[in-house]
Formats: sequence, structure tokens, C-alpha cells
Amino acid sequence: MPDGPLVVLIATVWAYWLGVGAMVVRVRRTNRKLVGLVPEQRVERYMWLVWVPLIAAWLFLPYAAATRSSGFFALPAFAQEGGAYGALRWIAAAATASLWRRLTRRVGDLSQHNACHRENCENDEGE
Repeated sequence: MPDGPLVVLIATVWAYWLGVGAMVVRVRRTNRKLVGLVPEQRVERYMWLVWVPLIAAWLFLPYAAATRSSGFFALPAFAQEGGAYGALRWIAAAATASLWRRLTRRVGDLSQHNACHRENCENDEGE
């Protein structure tokens, strides 16, 4: 049986980065530039030396823990046991899912506002 909190973590992290990728594609299609995809300044290029491997690890490590039963990347035995630590993992997973839901609603509202603003829509204040 899959580890519930770990599945929530994997789904959250992968959904987040898929959303980031979708926003980059949308901006790219709108602006016809590689904004947000290719670093333009030297400092940004150096930051990418850290960020790209970090994001790759962020995506890989929870998946590796879920798919391995032993070895270096496997979920430790104390994390698989129930008890207080197991309860804490479920609380963290529930909090993550709740906060993710709230964040996606706000981002959706902001995207809708920005789209309307670009089209010079009237706002609710009656301008």
C-alpha cells in the first residue's frame, strides 16, 4: 500500500512545478520571448547552477522514497511506523493539501484579474 503522506507530497510538488511550467509557456506564447525560461543576466545563470539541480532533487527524492523499499533513497523505517511521527506526517500532508488549494484559488483569481486588466475590462468599482 502506498504511503499516504508521501503521495500527497509527491502530488503537491509535481503539481506545483507543472503549474510553473504552464505559466512559463503561457508567458512565452504571450510575449514571444524566453522570459522566465532562459536566464538573461550573469547572476541568474549562476543561480541556475544551484536551482536546476535543486528542483530536480525536489522532484526526484519523494518519488524515489515512494518507489524504493530499501537502500539510500528509501523512506526510513521510523517514518514508516505509526505513532506520533506518523500522525505528524498526516497532519503535515493535510496542511499541505489545504494550503495548496488556497494558493491555487488565489493564483487563479490573480490570473483572471490580470487577463481582465490587459483587456481593459471595467472593474467592480464602477470606473
